[in-house]
Amino acid sequence: MEKSFWIKNWEDNNTGFHNSEYNELLLKHFEKFDLGEDSHIFVPLCGKTRDLIWLAMQGHQVTGVECSPLAVAGFFKESNFSFDKTKEAKFNRFTCKNPPIDILEGDFFDVNRDALGRVNFLYDRASIVALPPELRKKYTKVITDILTPGDQMLLLTLEYDSPEVLGPPFPVTEKDVRSYYENNFSIELLEEIAKDVDHPRFIEAGITRWSHKVYKLVRV
Repeated sequence: MEKSFWIKNWEDNNTGFHNSEYNELLLKHFEKFDLGEDSHIFVPLCGKTRDLIWLAMQGHQVTGVECSPLAVAGFFKESNFSFDKTKEAKFNRFTCKNPPIDILEGDFFDVNRDALGRVNFLYDRASIVALPPELRKKYTKVITDILTPGDQMLLLTLEYDSPEVLGPPFPVTEKDVRSYYENNFSIELLEEIAKDVDHPRFIEAGITRWSHKVYKLVRV
């Protein structure tokens, strides 16, 4: 989806994808990653997720990127964190020192190592599944270019069968994950969980079960 699609979703308060709690799969699997103290964690398409806070509470510097000004404003309003705002070439940077969280307000596809600095870990909770197939190669190339050998990624995906395009969220299969990443990453499937669908649009289309998959990727 284009940047304007997500900005309009926030403007229309069409944000059923937002989870007001910490993600249970993040809490369950984060300990399986070997991160040094003060590692730098990057969260693409972060919205106003509270997962940013949980990651920072583990002792790490956290940077998210989000295109919607309303989502960024909502994060800081709801968390009541103090922040400084600075203007960079293609982003507005919102910096909170306690906990150590930066959010870059702008287009994910403008992100690079210069904007982020050194990244050690990437958390993709709902990013790749937010993108249609025609944008995923562009997305995964940015991810691959940001990370260097030894860097790690926690990737959460969703799979379901449908004769029509219903996303977002879009289905991303294990075959998809390997086609996007296996040339540059080792890939380990950590868990697969089948769940009842809780999204009215999908239920109306006859989809009642979908599968959540959790991957550990390491840049080689």
